[in-house]
Amino acid sequence: MSEHRPHWRDRALLCLAFLALYAALGQHTFYKTDGIGLVHFARSGPVWGSVHHPLYEPLLHELDRLLEPLGASPYRSALAFSALGSALGVALAHAGFLRLGLARGSAALAAALAGLAPAVFFFATVVEYHGPFFGTAGLAFWCMARAAQRPSPARALALALATYFAASLHATGHLLPSLTCAWLLALGFPSLRWRALVAPCIAGAAHVALLFGVPALTRALGNAASPDAQAAFFTMQEFAPLDLPLGFAREWLLAFAPLSLVLFWRPREPALRLEWYALLAACVPYALLSWSLNTGHNPSECGAYWLPLALPAARLAVAQLPRAAAVALVLVCAGTGLWQIARHDEPAAQRAWIAGFDAARAGRPALPWIGHSSEAAALLIERPDQEYLALDFLRTLGPAGVQAGVPQLEAQVDAWRRNGMDLYLTASARELIGLLEPRTGPGFRLWLEREFEFEPVESGPFRAERLMPRR
Repeated sequence: MSEHRPHWRDRALLCLAFLALYAALGQHTFYKTDGIGLVHFARSGPVWGSVHHPLYEPLLHELDRLLEPLGASPYRSALAFSALGSALGVALAHAGFLRLGLARGSAALAAALAGLAPAVFFFATVVEYHGPFFGTAGLAFWCMARAAQRPSPARALALALATYFAASLHATGHLLPSLTCAWLLALGFPSLRWRALVAPCIAGAAHVALLFGVPALTRALGNAASPDAQAAFFTMQEFAPLDLPLGFAREWLLAFAPLSLVLFWRPREPALRLEWYALLAACVPYALLSWSLNTGHNPSECGAYWLPLALPAARLAVAQLPRAAAVALVLVCAGTGLWQIARHDEPAAQRAWIAGFDAARAGRPALPWIGHSSEAAALLIERPDQEYLALDFLRTLGPAGVQAGVPQLEAQVDAWRRNGMDLYLTASARELIGLLEPRTGPGFRLWLEREFEFEPVESGPFRAERLMPRR
């Protein structure tokens, strides 16, 4: 028992150190627009999340319940979820590396390398699915290492549960068995030969059984994450032949550089060579995933879907490099990750917009009607207590839906006015109304013109019209 205590202490210190690092670098900028919707769910507490990633939002809600009494906003809770999940992934990676035979110092170094891989580092500091998902990938890796250390059906089933749990946080977790099962086979083959296939086959088959079984058993409870919905996530975009190498280059070679270069370093040691082959094999489905989701006309996802591959890459790098070279690689990865974070985290524009809004309302209660996601981002991050109305809901309505919804909005407007609120229609909201009018009909615009007069307001980058009731 006593010989394991230093290992537990190492893991705890690693987890706390990386949690502090990720939290200190938590960004003031959303990564794309998914995070805006996730922050909205932080306080609403759905029993199930999206049809692709059903457990992220309920788990975020529970964490927010714990942090809200401490003064955390929903945005800060979501940032903490990313930091905590990623830090747990680092600690679990350390536990797995020890089980794979790395010495105490090498295991800590490999865990640090995985946690500071530029893509992992980046997603630990933004609101997105991928930071918490990395924690579950670490759990799957640890279960894989346990199954490799002493194969048994029970440990293979535990691995399947871990990979399915990861897939419930993000649907790309359904690719995890391609990595964990191939790696498990590589670890067991030198001693067990073809008997080493037993545990990976059990783990893979059990994962598939869970993919179909869990939604069937929980559908009555509201879980809409059917196998069809999970599979649909992988075919959201069109395939273009030239985008396959482009996706691989963007999502692995660039997003994880320089760690990603280990893919081109064939180990001399036979056992490590098998693990390298397992990493190569796992790259195939991940490259196909990037092909479908990151086609050339879409922006890069910065390696978001490849995060689990940082674990075998870190293991192979540390197992082959001299200690000084491995430390240098960790430092270069950390520097690259910090540069990516600093380049992305640019809140100046949203803070200027908030300052303009504050100046325009001059201390009076106000409620902006907004049309662009950047305005929602600014309010959620900089003014989490500020109420607003996002007119994006009009996208889902036709003329009949607008006509049915106007009386409800009229009642809400009356309530806002009774509370002394000034209403502002931002320039982006006005633009959105015009863009959607061919779909929604002119009903919403005509209602606005019938109910309000419009007083132009310009305060720095905040451009809007104050809605003055005609009656």
